Amino acid sequence: MLVPGDEGATRLVNRILLVVTLVIAVPLLLVGIGLIIAGFVVDDSVATGEGFPLRLFLFVVGGGCIVAALATIVFKVALMYLLKFLTKGSVNGGQ
Repeated sequence: MLVPGDEGATRLVNRILLVVTLVIAVPLLLVGIGLIIAGFVVDDSVATGEGFPLRLFLFVVGGGCIVAALATIVFKVALMYLLKFLTKGSVNGGQ
């Protein structure tokens, strides 16, 4: 349990959050960038199985992957801020 002054546990939690964020965010960013690049390369006449333009589909899915990756980073920053607040009593160290 995290209590004020428990810096060791906070560092461990921070490292775990960093690894989890990197494992999720980096692949999502790479996939999103790849899909957007593929959207520029694909021919305009190509359609998905349902008849929608493939270019639009690649842009939307690629953008969604990038937004999801950025959301994981924002979530990590918010958790770090919360942990800092909980272990020190306030973000400024109780001052």
